[in-house]
Amino acid sequence: MRRPHLLVLLSSTVVGCLLLAEALVSLPGPVTLVSGMAGVFFATGFSLACALSLDLRLGPTEWLVTSVGASVALATCTAVLLAATPLGLTRVSFAGVLGSCIVLLAGVALARVRFTRTTQPDVQQHRVDLDRRGRH
Repeated sequence: MRRPHLLVLLSSTVVGCLLLAEALVSLPGPVTLVSGMAGVFFATGFSLACALSLDLRLGPTEWLVTSVGASVALATCTAVLLAATPLGLTRVSFAGVLGSCIVLLAGVALARVRFTRTTQPDVQQHRVDLDRRGRH
């Protein structure tokens, strides 16, 4: 994972932690507004995209569109599922579930990056140089 993606993923994790904190205690209004908007419109989808795929050949625009689309879809599904439960759809329940999803997905993405780095074989070790005739 490239450094900018890692920084954005860590920022998404901070947003998820802020949403979890908002579910437990009351945070100031601007913090709640920024973390809520970032969680609903970007952080959830970016964490999901990183957790599902390590193929980073997408450009910044594709990452943004994927993140926004997946975030809105997950936030909508979360709201519908919470409304159908006895717990109900409240600000606290929505922030708690969405924050938990962001932190969980970011953890999966970071674990996949860590696991992939330690188990990927070194390509240079297995390369065989051949001359024009195909001999070693």
